[in-house]
This record gives sequence, C-alpha cells and structure tokens, in this order.
Amino acid sequence: MGLIVLGVGAAFYTVVALELRPEIQIRARAESAAGVRRLKLSGAHQVVSPHQLGGERIANALLRPGVVEFLELADSGTEGEVDLEEVVLSARSPVGGIPLRKLPDHGVSISVIAIKRGAEPIRLRPGPDELLRGGDRVVAIGDRANLARLAKVAHAD
Repeated sequence: MGLIVLGVGAAFYTVVALELRPEIQIRARAESAAGVRRLKLSGAHQVVSPHQLGGERIANALLRPGVVEFLELADSGTEGEVDLEEVVLSARSPVGGIPLRKLPDHGVSISVIAIKRGAEPIRLRPGPDELLRGGDRVVAIGDRANLARLAKVAHAD
C-alpha cells in the first residue's frame, strides 16, 4: 500500500500518515531542494522534484544523447519493442527460488539489470545463478511480451 503526497504541508501529512500507518510507503513531490530535504527528513520513502528531474534530463540530453534516445525508445508510451520494467515478486511467485538462468523455462526471456532485496544493497548485473526470492524488486529489460510474462509470473499465486 502506498500514499502520494503533494503540495503545501506534504511533510506534515507524511509524518501523520506514518504515525497512523507505519508500514505505508510514502512517495512525495517537492518544489525545491529544501522541500526534498524536509520530505526525506519527515520519512518519505521517495521524493521527486520535477524541476530537478527536468534539469537532469536536459543535462543528460546534452552529455549523453545516445542514452537519452534509448530511454525514450524504451518509454512505454512509444511504439518501440524494447522496454524497462520493475516488478516485485510475490511470496508465492512460481519463479521464487529459481536462478535467473531458469527464467526461460517459465516462458520469460529478459535481461535482469538489477535486483533489490529488502535493506540489502542493490545488486547490479546479477549473475545467472542468482536466486530470485519473494519480495525481490527486479529491474529488467526486454521486449514487451516477455516483460508482461515476467509481471504475470511475479504475481502468480
């Protein structure tokens, strides 16, 4: 379960929401660097600043045009075939407990870029023998059909 907080008083709403429901995931939008700092201090799990993101995108477009072009091709709103996806494996996912190299046996042919497991550091470019576990956040790249199959097996019970 999650909550998105926006606007004036977002830090206050974040504190109140976490007091009432400590397990809730808070995602917030900030309008300034000070707002980002306040929301993080108040306990928000993710803080987004449209101004900061816009500046970073402009800088990246100037410094790394090929990367930006690729990411735009991978945007789900385009007609491209390649996409990036993040899924969270349910506790009863049929791919829980299997190594990455066995995903094709479940009809999923993708490249896993990263795995985030609980409070552990993110694993970039995990090897083929890396075991998947319930609760893992898996970031993958592939064609949309295979990514859809990944999402389906991630949540299958």
